[in-house]
Parts: sequence; C-alpha cells; structure tokens
Amino acid sequence: MLDQATNGQAPSWFHEGLAQQAGPDRGTALGDERAVGLQKDQKQIMGYTVRTERWRYTEWDGGKKGIQLYDYEKDPGELKNLAEAPEYSDVVKQMKGMLLKK
Repeated sequence: MLDQATNGQAPSWFHEGLAQQAGPDRGTALGDERAVGLQKDQKQIMGYTVRTERWRYTEWDGGKKGIQLYDYEKDPGELKNLAEAPEYSDVVKQMKGMLLKK
C-alpha cells in the first residue's frame, strides 16, 4: 500500500487517487477504530476512498455507515478521524466532491 511504503507521505509524482475496499459491517458508523477481519456471518460493506497528497477521505456504504477524513501532514498514522469536526467541514465537502466526480 502507498501509505505503508512511504510512511504516510505521498511520493513527488502523486497527485490524487481513488480506491475501493471492502470492510466489516459493524452495524454502526465508523469512528477512529481500525477495520479488522470479518467475524463469522458478518456482512461486508464497500468503502470508497479519494486520496490527495495531504488528505484521505473515505465513505462507507455511501456514507451511511460512516465517513473518515485524515490529514497526512499532521497525522500520517491515521490516528484521528477529522470527518465530524466542524472546522474540517469545507475539506469534507471538497473531498466528497472529488469522490463523486470519480
């Protein structure tokens, strides 16, 4: 993965990207917790991510199961989900727009 290979720093050639991944459906919106393997009889949900040099934004099940926003300049380890913080609402709107264009 890009983030693991570069310690969260995008290489100089990187501008933006889109990814799709499956994750476990915990029945509630995702917060700062990390996805782990599926439990027996647990459903999978799809997540779509758009990534820029600074930000990663993910929507799980179209946003119904949660959204995530990480700032790679301040938090390359993705420890603090900023998606619900009011001061990042403009970034969320911008990243959501980029995701919808893809």
